[in-house]
Amino acid sequence: MRLRFSAFLIIVAASFALCHLAVTAFLPASWHGGRGGPDKKNWFLAVYGDFGIDYYVMRFGLLGVGEHLKKANIICSSSSKGLFGDDADLLSKKLATPDHPVRVFNLSFGFGEGLGYLMECVKSLDLHDQSLILDLTDSTRNYQFSKMGELARKTTNWLDAYKIVFENHLIYSRDRLFQNRVPKISYSVGRGFLVTPQVTSARNIRCVCNGNLQERLAAHPHEPWIGNWTLAYCYDELRVPFFEECNRRNIRIIFTSIPTQDFDPAWGRQIAQRLGIPHVTVDPRGIELCDKNHMSTQGRQLFSSRLAAALLDNEETAAMIHGKEAMGTSASGRSLR
Repeated sequence: MRLRFSAFLIIVAASFALCHLAVTAFLPASWHGGRGGPDKKNWFLAVYGDFGIDYYVMRFGLLGVGEHLKKANIICSSSSKGLFGDDADLLSKKLATPDHPVRVFNLSFGFGEGLGYLMECVKSLDLHDQSLILDLTDSTRNYQFSKMGELARKTTNWLDAYKIVFENHLIYSRDRLFQNRVPKISYSVGRGFLVTPQVTSARNIRCVCNGNLQERLAAHPHEPWIGNWTLAYCYDELRVPFFEECNRRNIRIIFTSIPTQDFDPAWGRQIAQRLGIPHVTVDPRGIELCDKNHMSTQGRQLFSSRLAAALLDNEETAAMIHGKEAMGTSASGRSLR
């Protein structure tokens, strides 16, 4: 019996090592904008096609992500607007002081993800005593999961998560191997059978250390503009699973409004004021977008620099970031009237 158990542990350990090797060894060296390529150990395939691999990596802390998340002072979160918009590395540098280093991690997801999966990650990794910079947008106004989030939350242990990550890296590696060698035949309604590239252009690469997205250039730059939202904010739906859970874990919330086309910072400020939670506003002028909702690298850097300045200019948020008491701030919020 003891020999069988030892053999089982050896198999588990070998499988873990193989998965970890596979998801780092198969990465191309040109993922980060072609500037010599990143250190492969610090980057992972986050999205390929219509599948979010980062959902499993983040929630179960795979590839070392968990340790970085637990060490972070600040977590940024949103839908894909924050995934493209928050530069965790730049924010860490801008917010740090000589006597108080700051670590920021971007825990945003694509697919129009809401607050449900964020809290799954918080509970799975037992995160606490951190500040959360949260984008007030249509995806975070209620407690919801995207279809990708619903699928990912069905996985209940890290071994199954590693298996899923490994399988998707194998799919990507297979497609790269067959690229320009074996034709891929696809069928489209109205267009019939087509020869398409093996490797889909829908892929995101993220940094293990801080969750940052790889560089993105704007082929046709867009500009953000301010709209006028009349969306309802579903506080009663959010109170127990989000606000009270954050309060119990001493996760202090700071709201912002990430610039896109038709974003409404006034709506965000109004919600934040009613909840008694600070809101920082960023000037959208000059921020470059790749499309109507997502920033280019240039836009991301400008937005993150302005966000850091706004956070430090606000006495309340500056105190929260540097670990001091911020009077009048509560993660639990107040009932909207």
